[in-house]
Amino acid sequence: LCPRCRAPWGEAIDGLEQAAYSHMMMGIKTYCCSTCLCDFGCMTALHKCPFCRKEFDYAVNDFHNKISCGNKGCTKTFGFMLYNVSERRMKELREELKELQEKRLKRQDAIDRRNARSQAGSAGQTDESQLKEEIKAFKMGLLNACPKCGWEMGKRDGKDEAVAHLKECKNQKKIDAYQRRKKVEKISEEKKSQRKHLQDETVNLKTWEFLGGENESIWMLSMEQLQKMCGDYKLDTKGEKNDLIGRLVRHRNALDSSRMLGDAAGADSAGKKSSVPTHHTLPKNLEALPLDQLKAVAAAHGIECNGTTRQSVIDAIEKERFRDEPQLRLTMTAEHEEETRIQTKTTGKRKAKKALDEDDDDEDFKIDEEVMKKENKAAKITISDSDDDEPLITKA
Repeated sequence: LCPRCRAPWGEAIDGLEQAAYSHMMMGIKTYCCSTCLCDFGCMTALHKCPFCRKEFDYAVNDFHNKISCGNKGCTKTFGFMLYNVSERRMKELREELKELQEKRLKRQDAIDRRNARSQAGSAGQTDESQLKEEIKAFKMGLLNACPKCGWEMGKRDGKDEAVAHLKECKNQKKIDAYQRRKKVEKISEEKKSQRKHLQDETVNLKTWEFLGGENESIWMLSMEQLQKMCGDYKLDTKGEKNDLIGRLVRHRNALDSSRMLGDAAGADSAGKKSSVPTHHTLPKNLEALPLDQLKAVAAAHGIECNGTTRQSVIDAIEKERFRDEPQLRLTMTAEHEEETRIQTKTTGKRKAKKALDEDDDDEDFKIDEEVMKKENKAAKITISDSDDDEPLITKA
């Protein structure tokens, strides 16, 4: 069910394929409610037991298991449908998920920067100081409701009415009741944001696992998930995103090598090697990513870059990507310009000489054609004369 309007989801009116149910319950995609346009996924949707029709808490790891709802009096078990898709649709789905993941990372990066600025501006701010700021905003007409008692201004009310109300706003019971309601609403908003954050984290992790869970695409994970993974591997969890990715990539490469080779020397060499970036493992547009995300992409491919600008990191990634292909020369030095000029001049002379030779051949052909025409004409005249001299033979 939709968490906002509680309308059933997945019906024919939604216009979705059958496999959309499996994709949402696997945690790799979110969908929009056709009634209230609320965007939700498996962690924010409302789930009901098919037997007792009561709500239960769903965990994304339970998709391939049979579970019970846990409600009192209901002990029946049930599972979740897994719909098959064609190979073509699976390929399209992988491309869609990768593109959605890149957009999600950009949006989350912008939100994190905005929250950091907001926290820096409101550092050390108490409830009393926040209430004073809200009162100032109410006096200036930036708020429609009184921050003390919740009185709402009319459509034609302005600053004068707001100031006059604040002078008369002394009913302590109304003020206390409104402040309690504000705290309840704040707690409710925090719970919603936590569920939304859990949904985003689940989609990030399950998308990475669905696309193969490779080291080259580990840049898709969030900072929180990277720290948790480092903790599971008993690695240091401090540092920036590219530092955590570098540790994880080296450790995972070493584990894979030790499983295949069974010696420490191979593990050390495998932990330091870099993989060739491809369009499957790289973001669609490197130019649109911020510096920290570009460093994370480079670290996921084992590329060491000490650059402090976006262009330097992009150059390092592209150099590693096209290391086995000849580079296209886009700029010319003075030497190369002179060499190109000489080659062009020589080529021009050859073309001119060839054109002259072709013209001579055409003229010779025209002369030969005229001679042949004259000879054919003379031959015809000779044949007609010989016909006139021959006697006519008739039968009796």
